[in-house]
Amino acid sequence: MIANPPDVLFIPAHLPPLIHPKKLVVTIHDLAFKQYPEVYSKKELRLQEWGIQRVLRKAWRIITPSEFTKSEIQKYYPRLAKNNIFVVPHGVELKTQNHNVKLKTNIVYIGRLEAKKNIVNLIKSFNILKKNYSLILIGPQGYGYRQIKKEILASPYKNYIQELGWLPHEEVAKHLANARLFVFPSLYEGFGLPLLESFAAGTPAVCSDIPALKEVGGDCALYFNPRDPEDMAEKMRAMIQNSALRSESIERGKTHAKLFSWQRTAEKTFVILKEGL
Repeated sequence: MIANPPDVLFIPAHLPPLIHPKKLVVTIHDLAFKQYPEVYSKKELRLQEWGIQRVLRKAWRIITPSEFTKSEIQKYYPRLAKNNIFVVPHGVELKTQNHNVKLKTNIVYIGRLEAKKNIVNLIKSFNILKKNYSLILIGPQGYGYRQIKKEILASPYKNYIQELGWLPHEEVAKHLANARLFVFPSLYEGFGLPLLESFAAGTPAVCSDIPALKEVGGDCALYFNPRDPEDMAEKMRAMIQNSALRSESIERGKTHAKLFSWQRTAEKTFVILKEGL
């Protein structure tokens, strides 16, 4: 880096090296630590704060996956945010055909099992909804998992709740394609890639009515108040039982997902990088 520095250095996460060229391009995915500091240790908070401020001061260009994340940077760091922030959405590549359509009885969640993902309220809503369905939780454990596990064990339908942990992408795709419904109850997201993956898999989705998910999901999903298990259960029930709503959501989702590809993400990113050559 010192002997032969590159013209442009691209860091796809927001912690660049201490030594870098003048033209540094960094992706900031979200500012979850500002919204939910309680789910981070003091050390992690200091590191996150230091990293973000350093990026905002040093970066030649900043990329965010959504307009929401861009607006968060401008809100929390008005003095540091410049006119060098560009939105480049993530892509989705999930080519899996649906199987066993008549046997679809699973409700699937994909993501870390942690407090800010709102899994406790998801379990509560499943308790309200439960009728011949199983809840599949796919993802590693995170901060707040102990309370999530406690909620699962207390559920009268705990035998219908499966924790599969981390799975390879191919296995995730298979579970999505065979799901009756995808549910995404997060309290905070910078983008929300699993929502797009559900669209690409042809699986209808219900999710939190938070800014990033509404930006990514458009009119292809049903939205609920993530802090209201009753509302969450009601939206899940509607998407499961209303065949016309399901069909419309599936078709809209498939069309919408085609607007997001990693090829397009790469092309937009390259345009930004090329300006520095």
